[in-house]
Amino acid sequence: SDYGRSTTPKVALKWKVVPTLALRGSFAKGFRAPSLTEISRSSVTAFYNGITDPKRCIIGDELACNQSAAALLENAQTLNPETAKTTNFGIIWDAGKDTSITLDYFDIRRKNEINVLDADLILANEDATSGVYKGRVIRGPVLPGETFGALQAIRNFFFNGGETIVKGIDVEIKNSTNLGAYGKLTTTASSTYYKNFLQSTGDEPLVEYGSAGFPRFRGTVRTEWAYRDYIVGATGIYNRGYDTPRDPTRSCAAQVAPGFSCKVAGNATMDMSVSYTGVKDLTLSLVARNILDKKPPLDALARPLNFTYHPFQSTYFTFGATYKFK
Repeated sequence: SDYGRSTTPKVALKWKVVPTLALRGSFAKGFRAPSLTEISRSSVTAFYNGITDPKRCIIGDELACNQSAAALLENAQTLNPETAKTTNFGIIWDAGKDTSITLDYFDIRRKNEINVLDADLILANEDATSGVYKGRVIRGPVLPGETFGALQAIRNFFFNGGETIVKGIDVEIKNSTNLGAYGKLTTTASSTYYKNFLQSTGDEPLVEYGSAGFPRFRGTVRTEWAYRDYIVGATGIYNRGYDTPRDPTRSCAAQVAPGFSCKVAGNATMDMSVSYTGVKDLTLSLVARNILDKKPPLDALARPLNFTYHPFQSTYFTFGATYKFK
């Protein structure tokens, strides 16, 4: 009732061409209504963390290279829901008695996105004399010997106008091997490759982000050995490296402080697990995360780590016990 109504149909088809090969596809629409925060009748105060003040960071103020600032979000006058269209099609192939392969292509298009202006772009266009960026940076008094006052707050607002198009491929290979008296071995390898990541804000044209700010390829391999009352597993996780700058339309030097890299290295970690089911209705498990104690790569703009793709954690263990009452 905050915005009206939406109709979101979905259709999905699957055609088994031969006993070992099937084709599938789907098309769906979606929507997201504005949240209470986004349609608030009053302004909202929040905080930006880990942002870089380009005017003071570049002159040697280290605190300005990784700081917090107040975010003053002005109330939105009128917001419409976001809309989306998702198309998928792919194949399912039983390559052998114990092996299956799935390959899917996806195309996700989201329009009328509810956005706020990017804080980095607001700071980069602080001196704008007109347009949406004008007057959005609030600084403190200029102290003796300084040219710019310290960054205190950034004024922002919610608006409709963004668009995102994501295209890519999902692949999964699964194999099960019967080891006879020694149990069963199951291996699953899955990966996602983002072919395109296009985005725009407002009336600006779509921009291809490529590897700007996120890895285009991510993969996981999971192997489990089931033997009697035990299941032993190992999981490898890989994130491909990516470009540091979040805005592909601007040079790296304009976004990254001097001395910092314009690239974020790829990263691979491994988890191990073991579970025991020898007691009726009871399952005991032990999981070791990041067992090789791999350190995440540095990200100059995330200051210093991007927790979305590279969680910062040394090796740690989790013990669990589950009992089913019947």
